[in-house]
Amino acid sequence: MLKQILKILGKTGKTAIDSVDKSFEFIDDVIEKEAITNTINKAKDLTGQAAEKAGELYQKSKDKAEEVLDRPEIKEFSEKVKDAAESTMEKTKEAGERIFDNEKVKETFDSIKQKSEQLADKIEQSIEGSFGSEEE
Repeated sequence: MLKQILKILGKTGKTAIDSVDKSFEFIDDVIEKEAITNTINKAKDLTGQAAEKAGELYQKSKDKAEEVLDRPEIKEFSEKVKDAAESTMEKTKEAGERIFDNEKVKETFDSIKQKSEQLADKIEQSIEGSFGSEEE
């Protein structure tokens, strides 16, 4: 029985190899056809041209953007925006400092901190109590 199985496997392998060889021959014949070769070459050329045009378009766009950014009115507007942002940040910082200097705000934060610490202690005790009773 083993001999028959090996014989069948051998025939199947040989058939597969023959099929692959015939497929390669067919593919070689197709590739050698002039029409297909010309089409492939034309596709390569068109792809190259498209890539070249895309590069040119990118460079033109980049140059135009740089021209716009170098215009005096754009630079002036940009500087005003920067100054406004810096001023806003400074005012926000000052307002924050005034809020934290307020006695009511300090008391509220201290109260929240104290209650948070108490809650954390209770949770920790509860967890320790749960694990301690399981181990015993």
